[in-house]
Amino acid sequence: MDSLSVKNLRLESWNVQGLGDPDKCAVVKNAATAAAPSVLCLQETKLSSLNTAKARTFLPPFLSENATRDADGSRGGILTAWDTKLLTLSSSIQRRFSLTTTFASTTTDLSFTVTNVYAPSDHSLTDDFVSDMVELLPLVSAPSAKFNALIHHLALQELPLLDRRFTWTNRQNPPTLARLDRVFFNADWDAALPNSTLTLLHRPTSDHTPLLVTATTDIPHSQRFHFENSWLLDPTFLSTTLPSWHLRSRPRDATSDIAAKIKTYRFAVKVWKRAHRYTPFHDNNCKFVIDLMDFFEESRPLSGSELGLRDEAWASLLLSIRQQAARWKQRGKFRAIKEGDENTRFFHALASSRLRRNHIRVLDVDGVHVVSHDAKAAVLHGFYSNLLGLAQVPEWHFCLRSLYADARPVDEAALVARFGLPEIKAALLGMDRASTPGPNGLGPSFYKAAWGTVAPDLQRLFDAFFSGGADLGSINRAHIILLPKKGGRAIAKLLPPPGHSISENFVYATEIVQCCHKRRAPAFALKLDFAKAFDSINWSSLRAIMRVRGFPELWCDWLEAIFTSSRSAVVLNGIPGRWITCRRGLRQGDPLSPYLFLLVADVLQKMVQQDGVLEHPLLDGAPPVVLQYADDMLVIFRADAAAARHLRSILDMFSQATGLVINFHKSTLVPMHVDADVVTEVRDSLGCTLESFPQCYLGLPLSCDKLNPAAFAPLIAKVDSYLSGWRAVLLSPGGRIVLINAVLNALPTYAMAAMLLPPPVLKALDALHRSFLWAAADHVSGAQCLVACAHWSSVCSLIPLYRSISKVQLGDGARCAFWLDSWLPVGAICSVFPALFSHAIDTQASVAAVLRRGLDSALVTRITATAAHQRSLLLEAISGVTLSSGSDTRVLTRCAARDGRLRSADLYKLVCFGGVRAEAASFVWESRAPSRVKFFGWLLSLRRIQTRDTLLRKNILRADECGCPLCPTTLETAQHLVIGCPFAQRFWASVGAPFDVDFAIGNILSDACWPGLPAGSASTFILLCCWQLWKHRNGVVFDSDTPSLHTLRRRCREDAALWLHRLPATRQADVEDWLLRLAVRDA
Repeated sequence: MDSLSVKNLRLESWNVQGLGDPDKCAVVKNAATAAAPSVLCLQETKLSSLNTAKARTFLPPFLSENATRDADGSRGGILTAWDTKLLTLSSSIQRRFSLTTTFASTTTDLSFTVTNVYAPSDHSLTDDFVSDMVELLPLVSAPSAKFNALIHHLALQELPLLDRRFTWTNRQNPPTLARLDRVFFNADWDAALPNSTLTLLHRPTSDHTPLLVTATTDIPHSQRFHFENSWLLDPTFLSTTLPSWHLRSRPRDATSDIAAKIKTYRFAVKVWKRAHRYTPFHDNNCKFVIDLMDFFEESRPLSGSELGLRDEAWASLLLSIRQQAARWKQRGKFRAIKEGDENTRFFHALASSRLRRNHIRVLDVDGVHVVSHDAKAAVLHGFYSNLLGLAQVPEWHFCLRSLYADARPVDEAALVARFGLPEIKAALLGMDRASTPGPNGLGPSFYKAAWGTVAPDLQRLFDAFFSGGADLGSINRAHIILLPKKGGRAIAKLLPPPGHSISENFVYATEIVQCCHKRRAPAFALKLDFAKAFDSINWSSLRAIMRVRGFPELWCDWLEAIFTSSRSAVVLNGIPGRWITCRRGLRQGDPLSPYLFLLVADVLQKMVQQDGVLEHPLLDGAPPVVLQYADDMLVIFRADAAAARHLRSILDMFSQATGLVINFHKSTLVPMHVDADVVTEVRDSLGCTLESFPQCYLGLPLSCDKLNPAAFAPLIAKVDSYLSGWRAVLLSPGGRIVLINAVLNALPTYAMAAMLLPPPVLKALDALHRSFLWAAADHVSGAQCLVACAHWSSVCSLIPLYRSISKVQLGDGARCAFWLDSWLPVGAICSVFPALFSHAIDTQASVAAVLRRGLDSALVTRITATAAHQRSLLLEAISGVTLSSGSDTRVLTRCAARDGRLRSADLYKLVCFGGVRAEAASFVWESRAPSRVKFFGWLLSLRRIQTRDTLLRKNILRADECGCPLCPTTLETAQHLVIGCPFAQRFWASVGAPFDVDFAIGNILSDACWPGLPAGSASTFILLCCWQLWKHRNGVVFDSDTPSLHTLRRRCREDAALWLHRLPATRQADVEDWLLRLAVRDA
């Protein structure tokens, strides 16, 4: 798709289920006339042929032309019609299950392709259907038998349906509903028409509901002020706008002062923005000026004004690219990928996807569909006014103080210390600069950039807040953003605050559940769901809890001042509604809110554990198991109907006191070895849903049995959703590496910290990230993986090294290896008594097992004389060893930091001691080149780029086809292409770096090879040259370009100017040296 100007399209798709009936044709015609689509796609027409007279019976007059795929008898049939005043047909391709048409706009430069698909209902035809679809994209290497994999192959995204959930009904009572009709689009469509929406039309006939796609290049902008991080890249922005911060005279108090200054500053920014609007043709104009000056330079020297004009165009183009990258990074809301020109399309697609996903077209209120904006805003305002704006009077039916009689005192001095300027600055610097600004429009990036100007006013504000003299009503406001409900919300908790171990919580729950199952102990596992957890907390109850826990009165006053002054407004499709004065609830997104919520939830945990009626499922007289993490609570208690009724009363008392209501119909109850009548009674008492294992707890499958690989399908699907095909298309290889690492650190690593994943699951996860990196598809062959991965065995080989740098302080001896670990003063037994160790039966036996059974039980029956002598020495050494009830503790003797933790850098040096350092490692990865260029440099250093010798080894090319495209007489290898080729030799000589043809790639990728270049930027410059040489070679091979040193140097100069700000400020002057070298004429 190509597009440069604003366009609007309406595409209707409808499975009409036959057009043989004249009355039905009239209904279809009336419906299409009312929808007024630019393109109409009909499926299952059941027409084996179509003439003009028949077409007029069901097509409106403005849809005067059409293309068809005739039906096979009375089955199938596809038709695509279009408005000839708006579109002209460029091409049409018929396949067995699809009709592909390409259109060009008659009024703009828009061109696009629509594939009208009618998939077979017979599953035996699935392979034929997938092959048919794959042929639409020749770049796809192989078809797949799964539809989801096909979508991944084609790098498509699904357009979300905004107003309904289902598109098909059997019109029975009760009805069967399904989502059978869908719309998909690719990255090019998303870039040209980012504001595309999918809704349903009225269904006058057929079991299928018509789909309407509305697409435009216009992205709706909210009228509210929104600070853009890209503005900070313009050197004139702060110097022009910051003086307005001091224009207002100081009002009565610090809060009013800063509110007035923010208002004045916003006005100054708007004035600056009007004078610096982005023009769509700016980048093309800059490129035109640069190319024009380069063309003139080929025939004559440029004048000083011409050189200045080209430099100015370069600088303006660089600033525009960096601003676009920052703008889409801020809108994309994806933190794993770094901001940069190589990922701008990725952030653009993410932002467009968020816009479509979060758009609210209709609200369902008690079965009534609310469509107009004002009506939807009124509904949302009323709902959140009742939720947040109505205070609840707490009812205390228990003694709160008795629950915390033994509570640890709070450090009052630290909590109520005066706010210092370094503390305020540290808090601001710790905020995410890409986060969405609040109602005043100024985000964290502004306060970081303008710290020197705003710091005194912020200090006055915090001083006034400390003394209780700040009226926060004018600045303590927030917007409520409505997000679609998503499954697997526990994934959001995979990055817990420091000091919290979510995996230990899950491991403990698993051990309790499995122990109850093995011992056949009757027990219940109750997972509680809090209704509107953060929004329903009573402020007075929270204050009472904090006072009982020992929080100082001043601290409680501060929180109450923040709570009572807060106001919120619901943002509907980018437009804020009326303000709501909040009277309860905690603000979601505030870093303090989770901790305040835990203070309230801990009351329930204390009530259950200290009650005395509920019992531990395994230990007599012990309290039940209560596991709390954020708003997830799991209670495991002994099966007893009376205890369950008592638990229900505890939950009700807790809700009445704190406002936290338990959502019983969403809470789940899992029985273990409990009689059916008891299960029924307990279920009725609690009002919970009865379920079985495995249960999803903290985002992982909790089960009493060994889990099969199918239980981890949600985990694999979650990873696959991040590594989807459209992301691979939009990301450079370097960006893919970052995304792979981010996803694997946040999802599978979290799961592996809590449980042992089955080998098939590990294999599937590894296959996902491998295929994403190397092929941008759902599967990859070994030939496509240019670099082999290290195996798990190489990781396990580090265990002996770890044992050699640590010793064990014995506890119960259960986790200490008798033979291999160093737990005796003399060291590891395997090293001190090697002859005796050679006679060991189980080298992995624990100290507890050997001491309990005796040393002889760990040895073979017959031992040598030397081993017998060592046996006697060992018996003497272990004669005084006694075990305790505590756990074994491992202490590092080497590679340890001051706090005792392992220093990975020291361990890495120890592992690499005596080894050969990978050539060019630091040269490539520590350079300032873009990530995709670093990735290329890494492959180049390994001789793994796809040169023709590699294709020859893989039998893709014949020997006579493997000559160098720049000098066809020699076999093309990585060494030859970069160094040995005469064209490359002339290029390196032209930049002032001639060297012998036998020079190794490892030497060229080394700072020592470039004494004439600035030391701090040599690696970046060399990678730039190698990268452009590779791209120039690809242009010769794939685009039939003519090898040209001038063209190569010109493209190097263009990238050099764009990479200027990748270098630190102290090295940016080195780019001038690069440009001088690249401006040398041909010899």
